[in-house]
Amino acid sequence: MNNKKIQSIQNERPAPMDLGLDSRLRPRDYKEIIGIPRSVYYQTDNITTTERSMGMPSGSAQDIYTRITGTSGSAIQVSSSSVNDAAAGTGALTIYIEGLYISPSGDWCARSTFSSPTTLNGQTAVQIGTDTDWYRINKVWVLTTGSQNFNDGDLYISTNSQSLTLGVPDANTLQSVIANFSNSTGGFFSVASNQRFNYTKGNFWLDPSKAIRIHEHFYQSFTGSGDTADMTKYEVGLYASETSSFDYTGAAPYTEKTDIEITIETTTGTADAATYYVEYVLADDNKTNI
Repeated sequence: MNNKKIQSIQNERPAPMDLGLDSRLRPRDYKEIIGIPRSVYYQTDNITTTERSMGMPSGSAQDIYTRITGTSGSAIQVSSSSVNDAAAGTGALTIYIEGLYISPSGDWCARSTFSSPTTLNGQTAVQIGTDTDWYRINKVWVLTTGSQNFNDGDLYISTNSQSLTLGVPDANTLQSVIANFSNSTGGFFSVASNQRFNYTKGNFWLDPSKAIRIHEHFYQSFTGSGDTADMTKYEVGLYASETSSFDYTGAAPYTEKTDIEITIETTTGTADAATYYVEYVLADDNKTNI
């Protein structure tokens, strides 16, 4: 066998796998994929006829998470509804967050505080780091805990100096963690500049005996503005009560500077559990071939 033929065989990719597995298990074959495939985990325990952001605690002062406006961002803080979520407590001790900040040019840029976690102080707010340009919070993780091994109260991320009532922000809640969950479970996922959010798989777990509705929207400025105030809300879909799993083999991606919103409600009565997993990959928009 000649060298040219050997090289051709070595360069061949394996046949694509179904179920979204190709991009999830072979990301190195796709140079445009950023990092590793991930999941957006949506779960809530407070479902009524009032439309709420997925993952919003029942004790929150608002129903839908706040999206920061303007072009300068904000410093942010964390607080808990429980005094046990503190340095010497039995609940959550430290947290870290993943999100976006806004640059002077209006770009949305990724940031994580994993290397510099924040120590909680119960119902008293603690500023997260020293950055003053946070714009979106995509994920909150409890990093260390006391003897309970989870957060005792609901944890809230809000704009800095926001007033609280027993640890709960009176307004401007950006993201939260339901008590005992140890990580945030929904609301908005925001796509950074020069990236694309590509669905690979979705899984619903809903009680079919309940009149639950999951509602998907997105916000975007098609002029390319990075300011929330310039964004328009677009309808995507209203999903009825059922348990299902489906693959996205040809779904259009969400593009840069997009807020993907998932809300939940019932048409009648109440429910106490719903879970929705979205498998996705982020792609470098400068390397995609379309």
